[in-house]
Amino acid sequence: MAVACDGGNTGNKDSEIDDDMEEEKTFAVEASYSNLAEIKMGELAQSKAASETVAQFAGTMVKEHTTALRELRAISEEQDIAIPDTLKMEHKRIQDEISALEGEAFDSAYMHQQVQAHQQAQQLFQNGINEDANPSFLNYARTTLEHINAHLVRAEEIVGAENTAGKDGRPATENDPVDKPE
Repeated sequence: MAVACDGGNTGNKDSEIDDDMEEEKTFAVEASYSNLAEIKMGELAQSKAASETVAQFAGTMVKEHTTALRELRAISEEQDIAIPDTLKMEHKRIQDEISALEGEAFDSAYMHQQVQAHQQAQQLFQNGINEDANPSFLNYARTTLEHINAHLVRAEEIVGAENTAGKDGRPATENDPVDKPE
């Protein structure tokens, strides 16, 4: 009987290891998609932004998410986890929709998308911290989450400034319409 219990415990440990590996793989794949989307959207915004502030933000996104993706690739290779190198269909659809816009409409849509994308990334990376047992992925998630949090704060500041500026450059009043993407 003791042998059966030991066998059962080993099975449970194997199952836990498999679950941990699956969580690591899921995190790595989703983090890769997130970084790729930020890079591609940032490249698009660098070329289309009407505002210098938006273009600078986009440049930061390209630079920092390229670094994050490079780090993720190295960790994933060490763990023998294949990660994607193309956009998720959902991200491609969003990119296509935003790329059809021009000027202030593009800037507004891009920045609102950045707020949403970084909120989603916050959740993904926080879940990675809470659920990942692998020290390499855990350290990556913690370090990258700090950058994601800073990106979200900056994106929210830019969106907030957009919403408080009047059309003629003066501070907005309650009588000014506030444009929001549909």
